[in-house]
Amino acid sequence: MVLALFNLIPTLTFVFVTTFTPGPNNTMSLVSGKNNGYKKSLKFLIGVFTGFFVLMILCGLFNRILFSMFPSIKPYISIAGSLYMLYLAVIILKSGFGSHSYSIIFSFKRGLFLQFMNVKVIIYGLALYGTFITPYFDGLLVVIITAFLLALTSFSSISLWALSGSRFRSIINRSPGLFSIVTAGLMVFSSISILYPFIVKFFIT
Repeated sequence: MVLALFNLIPTLTFVFVTTFTPGPNNTMSLVSGKNNGYKKSLKFLIGVFTGFFVLMILCGLFNRILFSMFPSIKPYISIAGSLYMLYLAVIILKSGFGSHSYSIIFSFKRGLFLQFMNVKVIIYGLALYGTFITPYFDGLLVVIITAFLLALTSFSSISLWALSGSRFRSIINRSPGLFSIVTAGLMVFSSISILYPFIVKFFIT
């Protein structure tokens, strides 16, 4: 218990820095807020919340098994997630330059599906439970409670980003191309950051 309390500050720092910094969830929420306003973005945000909650439960329940399996499946998950991030970047970029056929539908299902293709969230959940939670606490109730609190923190973050997109919509609409370039760039950065360790390892070995 003493060790758990000692690790509280590093845990909270890890959670808040990872949750509120730019990533696929926050970037897509920003775009949704800009395109649709906050209220119309709620279905997408709730989808993100639901998927995040389910994924955290899975990470909490199976983190030991997944950690032992992760070295072999990590490249495949990372490649799939990276390609999906690039796909979203292309859609964002084209939608900002008047390609209405590429308009993004911010639905509950898209928000839900995004979580299971979001390698950042998967690694985050595995690392968080494996390092800060499971070694000190155990049990299904602990997993459910912590997963809900983590999902609630994530919802606060994506809501903040969506509200920012909605609040500054008039400013963004003055230069939609620039906004699309920046947000698509964030998605590309997320994609590259996922594959970066494998690229470095490939060239070193």
